[in-house]
Amino acid sequence: MRKALLYELPRKQGRRKFVRTYAAFAQLLPSGERFNFAVVRDSSDHAFREIMPENPFGEKGECPASGDLPYFGRIREDGPVGFRIQLYEEKCGNDYTIIGASETPRQNIQIHFGAAATYGCLMVAGRRREYNTGFERWMRAMLERDLDEGMIRIIVEPR
Repeated sequence: MRKALLYELPRKQGRRKFVRTYAAFAQLLPSGERFNFAVVRDSSDHAFREIMPENPFGEKGECPASGDLPYFGRIREDGPVGFRIQLYEEKCGNDYTIIGASETPRQNIQIHFGAAATYGCLMVAGRRREYNTGFERWMRAMLERDLDEGMIRIIVEPR
C-alpha cells in the first residue's frame, strides 16, 4: 500500500501525516489511451481530527470513489492551482458536480497536485517533478492528439 503526505492546514501548515493512496486511472476517449496514477482521497478533517461523520463522503469528508460509472473530466488551468482536471458526472446535468459511490452531490471536485490540506479534491500522490513529468505531461500529450473528440474518463478505486 502506497502512502502520501497530507497536511492539516492549507499551504503546508500544521501537522503532517502519511495517508493511504488509492489507485486511479485517466483514459482518453475515443483513443482508449490510459494513464495509471495514485490519489489521496482523505480530507484533512477526517485525517487529523478523526471526524468520521455517518456519511464519510459528506461535504467535508473524503472524495467518493467513482462507483459503477466513471467520472468524466475537463482540463482547467485558471487560478492559482494551475493544471488540473475538473470532475463531473453526466447524470448530474452540469460539468462540475459528482456523486460517485455516495449520496451527497459534491461540486468543484478536482484532481490536482498536492501535498497539502484538502477538503474533498483528489490529490495526485508523489512529488511535483513526478506530477509534471508524468500526469500533467501525459494528459497534455493525449489531448493534443485528440483535440476534436478528446474526453477524459476517470476511475477511482473504492476503499
